[in-house]
Amino acid sequence: MSGATGARQGRELNRLFLSGVLADHPQPDRDRNGDPVTFLLIAFPAPDSSDTRERIETASCEIEVPEPVTEHHGTKKLRTGASIFITGQLSGGGGILADGSTDLLDHP
Repeated sequence: MSGATGARQGRELNRLFLSGVLADHPQPDRDRNGDPVTFLLIAFPAPDSSDTRERIETASCEIEVPEPVTEHHGTKKLRTGASIFITGQLSGGGGILADGSTDLLDHP
């Protein structure tokens, strides 16, 4: 069975797990439907190849967080340097959409 067929039959194949630190302040915005969201810039170690294992490279990714998830944590807790564990899905446009399982790991 192909992935597209499985997705059409209701099987959830699209899951994302990412841990890192908040690299910038949360940015309130609106999604393409006009609903309020917060964008988080998450930084994480990401070696490009075996040649870079001695020096860890850092990458970043922007995460779209729906308002109910942001409200659950409170924007005061979502500050630069806080460790975070994101769960969610890749969107059709190639972005990342966080879900309700997203959690702060600790506070700086």
